[in-house]
Amino acid sequence: MEGTEIHSPVERLIEKTTGLDPETIGYGKIGAAVRRRMTACGLSSSSDYGCLARAERNELIHLIDEIVIPETWFFRDRGPFVLLEKYASDRRPAGYGDRPLRALSLPCSTGEEPYSIAMTLLGAGLRPQQIHIDAVDISRRAIDAARRALYRKNSFRGRNLGFRERYFARAGGGYRLSAEVADLVSFYRGNIMDTLPRQLLEKYDVLFCRNLLIYFSRNARSRVLAVIGQLLAEGGLLFVGHAETGLFFERPEFAPVRHARAFAFSRIAGSVPKTARQPGLKRTTRTTVGKTGGRALKKKIPAAPAAEDFTPDGMRPGDMLQEAGRLADRGCLHEASELCTEYLKKHSTDGHAHYLLGLIRQAQKNRNGAEECFSRAVYLNPGHYEALVHLALLKEHRGDAAGASLLRRRAQRARAAKPDEGGKRVQ
Repeated sequence: MEGTEIHSPVERLIEKTTGLDPETIGYGKIGAAVRRRMTACGLSSSSDYGCLARAERNELIHLIDEIVIPETWFFRDRGPFVLLEKYASDRRPAGYGDRPLRALSLPCSTGEEPYSIAMTLLGAGLRPQQIHIDAVDISRRAIDAARRALYRKNSFRGRNLGFRERYFARAGGGYRLSAEVADLVSFYRGNIMDTLPRQLLEKYDVLFCRNLLIYFSRNARSRVLAVIGQLLAEGGLLFVGHAETGLFFERPEFAPVRHARAFAFSRIAGSVPKTARQPGLKRTTRTTVGKTGGRALKKKIPAAPAAEDFTPDGMRPGDMLQEAGRLADRGCLHEASELCTEYLKKHSTDGHAHYLLGLIRQAQKNRNGAEECFSRAVYLNPGHYEALVHLALLKEHRGDAAGASLLRRRAQRARAAKPDEGGKRVQ
């Protein structure tokens, strides 16, 4: 029955060593992985296997490889890479000298994301010596695949594949990445909880950490958020997953960066205590982002429209909702809220509109209003994954662990029902 799962020793071991929440990953998925490893090890007793996994670190690595099944592709979600290119283009004439732009992809999965970062920075006009990219993943199998840099058709999606013609060559039934790009990325196996490689000492200008935090337990998530704050330089750009934005809106060290289809934050200067800073780290030149207090971009975020320019009258319903989204992306939260509210007066059963209004309420730090909107979205669309995740995070924040647990299970089922994401970790 739902809600009656008993944590096995192996599940507790996974949570303790990786921070991953067994409930979010799925007890069935973990059980299937354990059975495969038991067969591989010639064991018939789950308790014997638990002892082996605790005693042999190598076996735990094998088990993690079975659990963490990556699903990613090149330039997944174009928005972050458009914003990254603008950030890098602004950076070139800013007097950085020969100091490279430092980027980190965590988790990097099988390499598509960090290699996409490399291609984006080359496209922005940076020279190879101006680029430093590190990539980390907990899965040894994923790191090995990333280092091979040989990809099948599933890694190339969408219509804009010009990068494949430029940077890849056909090989071995797939596409081999050119050394020009591959040599820009250094891969490491590591765990953000406690075993990040020692090489990752200097802070990063750009950090991609998308769709990872939603898999962590609450306690582990707090530790990871602190690590992210330490890894990101002042003024640095942080990219997260859509459903993870709520974790950062109320953290004073991060300011949202408004850009269409890019869920990004900037580390505010002076927000980390001196005791958390490492001596001798080089700092980036600072440029402001509007009035948010961020330090990532310059003259790239459109200004808010004047109040007299805000005229929803005469818009078609679909245009109203699209315009609300654009206004929210540009930081015009009040105007976006008004337009959403106006739209919902005549389209009260549109779950996506309630979800969008929930995001706007959350950005306005109206937690109760956001929860009401997300709840309405889920009522109208019980399989709305993003709304379920946001609701779970809000209930966690209020201390409602039972309610959050129930919502995470519902979100897990909703995610599994999606044909392109079922049962896989989407990066």
